[in-house]
Amino acid sequence: MDILKLANLFCEASLKHNQFQKLNNLKEIDDYAKKNLTKIDSGSSRNVYIVNSRKALKVAKPSTEQPGVEQNKAEKEMAEQFQKMNIDCYTKVYQYHPQYFWIIADLVRPVRDNDELANLLGVNSDTMFSLFAPPTFKRKPLPANVPQQLLQLKKLVDSGMLGRDIMKSNSWGKTADGQAVLLDYGMTGQVFKDYYSKSSTYEWEDEEEDDEK
Repeated sequence: MDILKLANLFCEASLKHNQFQKLNNLKEIDDYAKKNLTKIDSGSSRNVYIVNSRKALKVAKPSTEQPGVEQNKAEKEMAEQFQKMNIDCYTKVYQYHPQYFWIIADLVRPVRDNDELANLLGVNSDTMFSLFAPPTFKRKPLPANVPQQLLQLKKLVDSGMLGRDIMKSNSWGKTADGQAVLLDYGMTGQVFKDYYSKSSTYEWEDEEEDDEK
């Protein structure tokens, strides 16, 4: 599906309309998005819809309201942190609900796989692991040519501010000018700890094997 062509079928005014901006009940917001927009992705606690050819709407699912709200809030706060650290490889957050029921961010094409991500970032999978695997893992020494942007992101991962989803290709997108950007960065260490760690749905299957190496 060419989401940019499809997005042109929808009008940004649908989200600027007072009817949407005044909605403060998550169920009503969710119903509005389902009725008026096209869903392009769905995660554990959020749905993503097309606003127009450049913007996406991320809405917390009513069934998992608090985790979705916290991920929206985390992305808004992480975007501010990226800006302070001169990191620009992320989708910008433009608007957000006062209670973080939704945020509006850049719309980009998701990266297809790890090979495409490696080509876009200029690093191989081993380097990605050394950069962004949890600090408790045994990492190989980093090569000398790692882009500064990735080293800055590594600082956030090591401090627990940014989750390890960052090393997964489906957390990244590709802009129209061919740049790799984070499109899903709401799973911070704190959000994972508060809402996902007990369920064990966010664990890597090969963690124990890697720890033994």
